[in-house]
Amino acid sequence: MRTPPSRQSGTIAMLLAVTAVLAAPATAGANVEQTTVIDTTPALDVDYVPTPMPTVRLMLEMADVKADDHVVDLGSGDGRILVTAASQYGVRSAIGVELDPWLVQWARARADEAGVGDRVRFIEADLFETDFADADVVTMYLLPQINLRLRPYILTRLSPGTRIVSHSFDMGDWQPDARAEMYTKPIFMWVVPAQVAGTWKIERKPGDPPLMLQLHQQFQHLEGNASVGGNAVQVDDLQLSGRDIRFRIGDDVFEGRVEGGTMHSTGALPWTAQNR
Repeated sequence: MRTPPSRQSGTIAMLLAVTAVLAAPATAGANVEQTTVIDTTPALDVDYVPTPMPTVRLMLEMADVKADDHVVDLGSGDGRILVTAASQYGVRSAIGVELDPWLVQWARARADEAGVGDRVRFIEADLFETDFADADVVTMYLLPQINLRLRPYILTRLSPGTRIVSHSFDMGDWQPDARAEMYTKPIFMWVVPAQVAGTWKIERKPGDPPLMLQLHQQFQHLEGNASVGGNAVQVDDLQLSGRDIRFRIGDDVFEGRVEGGTMHSTGALPWTAQNR
């Protein structure tokens, strides 16, 4: 674990000041004041351990980071993930959330040195009190219990299709969409799924009877049943990735995009659906 230069120099200065006070001789008859040193270092949920640079690059590749993405790093440390995202992947903007003020200063200096300080911002804040619902990509190297505390926010506040990448730790029973390994440490990637559970009325070409589709959802995993005119039909190959949905009924392949309470076709078969 490496200590940021600014934090190291501040710590040395504090120690010198305390030493000087303790070493000063007491003058006879003088009132000697007791000096209390207050440690203003914030209580951190996770110790600072830098992510190796090969792992940083693999995380960004797994998230398929693009130039028009807004990236948020939770527990941003010395800023290396976001500086790399801006300098090597050209992201339009990025915000790092970090509770340690010394690391925030160090990260800002790194961004300025790399020439990306106009696109990368580091804030001193508690990640549980920070709104990052506008993220396209979220990166993190936290702990399992922190990931689980973040999971409800991620699933309900972030837009479907947002990519989440975590170094070393998973999110419980939310299975990742992709998994890799670097230096014997796992890296997990999830795509925030659209909420599609419920009953959908599917309209196909004019004259076709409406198709009723009932979907059951656990994260990105779906199960379903369907009927046409009251007769049950089998639903196969259900897939959900972000807003993109795909399923097959008989020989018909339904490919579509979820937009709130509607779906529309993105494939060869024309169809629309409404959530009832």
